[in-house]
Amino acid sequence: MFLSLLDGEQQKLFWMSARALTEQAGQVAVLDQALLDSLAAECRLDEDPGRMPWAQLVGQATERLANDRYARNAFMLELAGVAAIDRDANAPELIAYGEMGSELGYSEAELVRFLNFASAAAQLLADGRTLISTGDGDS
Repeated sequence: MFLSLLDGEQQKLFWMSARALTEQAGQVAVLDQALLDSLAAECRLDEDPGRMPWAQLVGQATERLANDRYARNAFMLELAGVAAIDRDANAPELIAYGEMGSELGYSEAELVRFLNFASAAAQLLADGRTLISTGDGDS
């Protein structure tokens, strides 16, 4: 939704961070993989940009997003969406998200606000799927 605010290198970094975030719990759920596929298309990634350890991704994000508030906000809001997509953000995901946010200068209250927005968006997405599958708008 907001990935267009990131340049190509920032989008690659975001996608790598999103994948690493989904892997925090040890396995990637089907819904997480579908989201990663969708994000790769949105970021126009023709090939897998590779992997980095989480700490290195955090360092790269700090370096590449330091001077661009809009890109930094879009990055963290989109990353919150990755954590919230299955409406079951797990502790390892939330810890990693908090580490990234802290290094980028966000307060806990700001990160919670991003996560709340992402949770609401995930619920709207689920409601939209219900509307499409039922065809009549009734749940």
